Amino acid sequence: MLEGLIRWVSPISLPEPAQSGETVSVIVVDPEIGLIDRAEMGRTAAGIDHILGGAAVPLLNAPGGDIVYGKAQEDGWRWKKDDCVFGGRCVIVGSDATNTPAEPVANVRVLRRDVRFGPPGKTVWLGYDKHPMRMTARPSACP
Repeated sequence: MLEGLIRWVSPISLPEPAQSGETVSVIVVDPEIGLIDRAEMGRTAAGIDHILGGAAVPLLNAPGGDIVYGKAQEDGWRWKKDDCVFGGRCVIVGSDATNTPAEPVANVRVLRRDVRFGPPGKTVWLGYDKHPMRMTARPSACP
């Protein structure tokens, strides 16, 4: 009687977990220095901590499986995308079926277009090209 209720299935093949020493390309957003760019990190949770410079906390599960990691409490410069505001340096990491860090689906060019930076203590939001660090890095048009 019980035999009619049991159905045997083949196990799903999962990707192999990351090996020590493997790296992955991620996106770093650092509002203090006006940075939105790709970086390489170790393909582990410790790699996320290292690139952030402290203990990483998942802040947002973004569309496409990306996860935004930052520090638990960050004062100072902040950044926002759409209606989400983040304090301090963050890293955007994709995730695979084994929850191992993977390349994000987010696009650097789109983030540079859509992200706004907020200086400490101010309510103004600046675009990527208007960040003070980016403005001082530009060559002068006058001799």
